[in-house]
Amino acid sequence: MAAMQFDTLAFTKQLTKAGVAPDIAEVHAMTLQQALSANTGDLVTKEWLAHHLDARFSRIDATLRVQAWIQGILVAGVFLPQIAKLVA
Repeated sequence: MAAMQFDTLAFTKQLTKAGVAPDIAEVHAMTLQQALSANTGDLVTKEWLAHHLDARFSRIDATLRVQAWIQGILVAGVFLPQIAKLVA
């Protein structure tokens, strides 16, 4: 999974420009960085999701194809003898 980038130095500079004491700004930056990194561990990327969805849909597609063939064979096995009786 991809990690989120957070520039603590730029954030600290922004806070100090706004009038926040440098030590307080550093604490805010570190706390925000920890909060962001703790909450992004379970996120997935578009590539990971696309790969897993493609694999799952491929399996489903193969299963449906097999079921369609089985249904076709069953229909042919049931109806062809009945049609042959009607024609004969």
